[in-house]
Amino acid sequence: MGGNAGSATSLGTYTKVGRQVTIHCLLTDINTAGMTGVNQLHIGGLPFARQTDIAVTYYGALLVGNIVFTDSITSSYTTTKNRIVITDLASGGQQSATIVSDLTSGSADIRFSMTYEV
Repeated sequence: MGGNAGSATSLGTYTKVGRQVTIHCLLTDINTAGMTGVNQLHIGGLPFARQTDIAVTYYGALLVGNIVFTDSITSSYTTTKNRIVITDLASGGQQSATIVSDLTSGSADIRFSMTYEV
């Protein structure tokens, strides 16, 4: 997570049917010690790399706790990186990266599900 390794209680599962992969992830009590505060928050270690020959961004259902954001927050998987990024969506269409310092270290939680194609 976040460019440097953080620690958390974590659980992840996936189901692959043909080219479709559905992932579920639970990260609780995320400790940001050793992570760089200005780095974008991202989650790697996905079971399969996504399909890259089409310019589609996949979005997932997301529930967070003890993370600062403006109006809404989402998880996405783009063609540029093989990882999930957490993005802050402000009213009026402004998007910004959720950064490590937006998390309350030791108590931040992230839960998400997403389906994508490989």
